[in-house]
Amino acid sequence: MSRSTVLDQEFGQFDDDSLRIVAEAQLRNYGSFMEEYASQLRDIEDALDDRVAETWDFTLDPIALQCIPYEQTSLLSLICTDNKVFNKVITVLSALCCEINTLKYEAETKFYPAVLFYGEGVKAGSDSDGDAQILMGRMISTLQELYCFVTRCYDVAKNTVQQLSALHCGVKNSSSMLDVTQVHFLPMFEHLAELLKILITLDEVIGGHTILKEHWTLYKRMLKSVHHNPTKFGFTEESLKPFERLILQLEMALFEGNIFSNCVDGRFDDMSRGAHVSKNSTLAEEMAHVIKTLFSFIEPMIGEPTETDQRFKFVGLCGLYVLYIRLYQTSDKKLFRQFWDSFRRVPGIQLTGNVMWFPNQFLTKMLPKMMNTLDRKAKLIVSSAKTQWLNTRTVNLLKDAQTMKARANVWMIQMESHFQSSGTVLENLDKRCLLFRQGLFIARSINHMVTSIMNMHMYENRAMTKSLVIQLCGLIELLKAVQMTFHRRTMLIAQSVNHIAQRLSFLALVSLGAAKWYGFTNSY
Repeated sequence: MSRSTVLDQEFGQFDDDSLRIVAEAQLRNYGSFMEEYASQLRDIEDALDDRVAETWDFTLDPIALQCIPYEQTSLLSLICTDNKVFNKVITVLSALCCEINTLKYEAETKFYPAVLFYGEGVKAGSDSDGDAQILMGRMISTLQELYCFVTRCYDVAKNTVQQLSALHCGVKNSSSMLDVTQVHFLPMFEHLAELLKILITLDEVIGGHTILKEHWTLYKRMLKSVHHNPTKFGFTEESLKPFERLILQLEMALFEGNIFSNCVDGRFDDMSRGAHVSKNSTLAEEMAHVIKTLFSFIEPMIGEPTETDQRFKFVGLCGLYVLYIRLYQTSDKKLFRQFWDSFRRVPGIQLTGNVMWFPNQFLTKMLPKMMNTLDRKAKLIVSSAKTQWLNTRTVNLLKDAQTMKARANVWMIQMESHFQSSGTVLENLDKRCLLFRQGLFIARSINHMVTSIMNMHMYENRAMTKSLVIQLCGLIELLKAVQMTFHRRTMLIAQSVNHIAQRLSFLALVSLGAAKWYGFTNSY
């Protein structure tokens, strides 16, 4: 090998970082190309998509920040007219409605989950070595808070009925009270029904919780053992008595299934304040009128394609009807038969979680005297109605699922296409409002269908077939698709909602103005 060849090989082995420099230069060029290409793709996506901002992915970002707006304006500043008596009355009624809404929110977010998820993962009768007593001991503070919550509900219900009694007192032309002869406070009765629905739900949640009642029995048994020998556990008999009284109060108030009954059977009369509720025939007539009116609004909508929350309102309406019967001891056979025949639309209603409520069982328990007004056939047909309803729903589920899928697909296509700006602003608002309502109707229908069929199978103790499970899973997937469609359009929905609300408010004001003008012209 020549000397020049050896030198060339040695020079070739010399590392002057030229390869690294070239590689880094090529990498930078490739990175610049990718950035430019990604920018072009984003420009194309923005040109083809009309979303205002990106929406997050549920699977990648499961945690979201929920900002709930709160009203900063007080009721006193909102209610301001020249009539001082009117201001006071509306302020009191509005405060009661706000209080009931607060109680409803607290029940749904705090007490329902706390009771429903108690003992989750624990089988009935499987606890040993004091595990049940430990779990119940941790639950005592929550039960005490629930007891205070129920007591507060009783006070609000009593105050609401007394306020309505003061308004509908039958005294006309009084200088100290408004004349409400032709005025029906439907929102007040609706809120009162919602409050009674909370008490009904608590009865059903606690009454149907086998593990909770079993652990409660074991805890009382343990407390009885401690009572016989308190010094062994570091207590004295005197120090144990307050806790025993608390346990007795919780037993009587929560675990005997009388949360709702204790409310409607309470004393609504208050002689010191001049509240003679049970003798107020004017209020009795008003309650009967309101119950019939609400029934005509709510009951026909149950099970219809445009149903939203009517079946939940029906639960509160049944509670309001029981309050009316217990308070005034009336016997309207026709109205009772209408409530009784409601099972033809839906035999059971899901209150929360897997808790089902059956209106006929509720009426049978709460109004035993009214049962004498029914014939034997009307009583027997209810027992087979649940099975017949479940069989019919199971057989028709495939057809119903296909129909629901077609409705949802058409709606999702319209949600993608009708958000393009076309036509006038008012036409676009009307289209979007209609689409939002249709989406809510579809989601509610799917939800009612799935929860009713699954819970009815559980209460009937019937196994679901493979094909039925597949159809239900398909409906759940369809419900998630509706949710994701709303989610993808979150920003545009947020933009449109305020304008839609203003548009509907304007139409309502126009209608009210026309009604006032019509009444004014007819008065002359």
